Amino acid sequence: MIQINSSNFENEVLKHSGDVVVEFYKPDGCGNCEQMKPIMEEFEKRNPTVKVCKYECGSTPDEISSTYQFRMFPGIFSFSAGKPIR
Repeated sequence: MIQINSSNFENEVLKHSGDVVVEFYKPDGCGNCEQMKPIMEEFEKRNPTVKVCKYECGSTPDEISSTYQFRMFPGIFSFSAGKPIR
């Protein structure tokens, strides 16, 4: 998995020509995030053509995490050719 942040999100996700899955997570005290870790690792193994990324969300939402409004962690979003898949 590729660890991304606000400085490389555009290049790693929005400018990527293929499919990308991004997990927005909290590093501490997020039981759901810990439970998703092996699932995301297995997904990455089974889908080698999909770029799998993790975006650490701090205690204060930044522009990136605010753009993809989610109500709980982890927030998982799929992108194809730089566009969110709804």
